[in-house]
Amino acid sequence: MGLGVNTQAALNYVTGYGSSYMSLRQTQAAANINGEPFSTWAGPVSIALGAEWRKQWVNGDVSDLDQASAFFAGNFKSTVGEYHVTEGFLETVVPLFKDVPFAKAADLNAGVRKTDYSTSGSVTTWKVGATWTPIKDIRFRATRSLDIRAPNLGELFNTGVVGTGNTFDPGAPGGGQTYFLKTTSAGSTRCSRSVRIPRASVLCSSRASSRATPCRWTTTTFRCVMRSRRLPRILS
Repeated sequence: MGLGVNTQAALNYVTGYGSSYMSLRQTQAAANINGEPFSTWAGPVSIALGAEWRKQWVNGDVSDLDQASAFFAGNFKSTVGEYHVTEGFLETVVPLFKDVPFAKAADLNAGVRKTDYSTSGSVTTWKVGATWTPIKDIRFRATRSLDIRAPNLGELFNTGVVGTGNTFDPGAPGGGQTYFLKTTSAGSTRCSRSVRIPRASVLCSSRASSRATPCRWTTTTFRCVMRSRRLPRILS
């Protein structure tokens, strides 16, 4: 205790700070077209199609202390990398019935998308669904789709996330935590002895991978939408 008793190493430890600089950029080009090129007896058929290309970059820098994992927690790591995506899609809505005894309206909707990632290759996603309106007040919807979530820039190119965890090491000197070993006989439990196992702090690191691929899952949804034509008149 007192003035002038701290070493320069101790001062550097308590006054040091970390920093991280990151720059994100994106270039994108897209073209889309939609319309109703023809009709069935139930109504016009809608079609939409398009293509898109985009490129994303990340460039980052961190302090020397962060790079050396000098802190108990935090320890930013630089993220540097880029990837590009090319994709195209086609969607349609096809009327099936209109003003028939069992349906005021019914239609089929579907879509497909082809996506090519420079880091993980191509993947095809799709959706198919239908709507049925038996009367004007009720509409049923059902959808089945294959969806994806692609890894982002951090999940692809971050060079490490470092934190601190605790572990119990019987060979580590000093410190520790006391455990009470219990023995049981004839339905009774008593404390027989205690053992002190030293505890140690370790740095845990997790790294991104440029070989990460999109997560895929299928989704099925059913919906019922109800509205009353009489409700506005009741409220008024």
